[in-house]
Formats: sequence, C-alpha cells, structure tokens
Amino acid sequence: SSELSYVLDFYFNVYPDQLYRIKGYVYIRGEKEKFLVQSTGSYLSIVPAGPWDGTPCTTLVFIGKELKTATIQRILQPAQK
Repeated sequence: SSELSYVLDFYFNVYPDQLYRIKGYVYIRGEKEKFLVQSTGSYLSIVPAGPWDGTPCTTLVFIGKELKTATIQRILQPAQK
C-alpha cells in the first residue's frame, strides 16, 4: 500500500494540470480485503474497504485532460512489483 500511495501521490503532483481525480478499488498482494483509493487535488486516501465480493481485481478510474493509456500504465508500473 505504501508503494501505491507513493506512486499515485507523486504522479498526481507531477501532472496537476492533467490529472484531476483517481478513484477505485485496488488489490494488494497478500491482503484479504480490497482498498479504496480516492485522490483529488493534494488529497490521497487509500483505506481498507472490506472483503472482495468475487475475484480480487484492481479497478481505477483516472479523470483528467489529455490522459493517455500508456501514461497511466507507466504511472502504475512501479506499484505492480
């Protein structure tokens, strides 16, 4: 969770004019529950959100201007290790 927090917070501050909001649930290896991710402005929150209803699966929505899939994948790559 700390790696994900660092990655999202870093890029949210690097691309403030493009990246407005991030929201969704993430699967963190080794954890039994899902985590809710919410980010807007300088606010970033990653908190436990209870058990998964089905198969764990990370789903994040990035809201912004001129965002490219490749950029989002590059942003998340360090947190996938």
